[in-house]
Amino acid sequence: MVATAAGYAFTALLTGRATVVQEAGREGLRVRFAEGDVRVLLQDGAAGPWTGDRPEPDVPVICVRYDPATGRLRWVNATEQLRRGTAVLIGDDAVLDAATVDDVVAQVRGALVRDRARQAIRARLGEMSGAVFGTADEVLHFTGVHGDDLIFWQRPGEGFATLLRSGLGWVPEYIGPEMLRLDAADRLPMLGDVELDRSEAMWIAACFAVTEWARRPAPDTTIRVEVVHHHLDRQIIRHLAADPDILMRSAVLMRTRSTLEPDVLASITALESDPALVNEAMSASPQTWPALSPHAKQLVLFYLVEGVVTGDPADPIDRQIDIAWRIPRDPAGRRPRA
Repeated sequence: MVATAAGYAFTALLTGRATVVQEAGREGLRVRFAEGDVRVLLQDGAAGPWTGDRPEPDVPVICVRYDPATGRLRWVNATEQLRRGTAVLIGDDAVLDAATVDDVVAQVRGALVRDRARQAIRARLGEMSGAVFGTADEVLHFTGVHGDDLIFWQRPGEGFATLLRSGLGWVPEYIGPEMLRLDAADRLPMLGDVELDRSEAMWIAACFAVTEWARRPAPDTTIRVEVVHHHLDRQIIRHLAADPDILMRSAVLMRTRSTLEPDVLASITALESDPALVNEAMSASPQTWPALSPHAKQLVLFYLVEGVVTGDPADPIDRQIDIAWRIPRDPAGRRPRA
């Protein structure tokens, strides 16, 4: 590294690691100066200053600013800041000069060690669960008192987190802070309708606290298709459990009172042309649902649901996906009526 404008020169050894050098103001970056600080903003809202087909650097991204008014260099570890947002703030006290360079190098080396450990843990958790974690995702791990492994997975910009549990076959559960109840002194904590061990509940509460920043709205975030499918599955199971007869009554209601779009009607007619498939679909219950064929589930979906509207990905999961049932569930738990 050479900084001739400030009068400093440092000799660097070639390490063979991949790095990216990007001039501020070019290739998707813009710079804003305010009150002596520089804020580097990513125009595309990405979680890092690398885009397109360029490789992501495997060493921390360091931003250095030369201030002509003072003749000083100031620096910041952009990689760490970009894990919490899309802006990098360089403070007045982060001076890079001959007196501080050893400390700066030590900090960067420490960050590199932490990042390597983080990547190794993330890779191991991916192998355990079969999940594919993004480089900007927050991934946290906990082992319960009974040996159950839990993974808390937060994607930036999504208003919910994903909980993976070894004891449940790593099937994803989409959870939000509003689902966690810890105030019941006479019973176990609850996450939605699932009981938790107290240590698990306290760990999940801590995970929600440290990842709150990542659930804030982010540009160009969309609801993932697999999230919609999983949420529909869970809600259909609950709908069937609320009233064992609701599937038959919904199917009758669809035929007698609904105006179906031509493509929807064609799909339903094609599915109902197979008597075995109709019998399989009509056998749907909370117990049989996991074993139903995809076509049988599709037919059940046509019978039960009029439509699905998706909202803001930063909303809690129940507000992101609004399901219009042919026969709505009664909030008081009474049997729904057509």
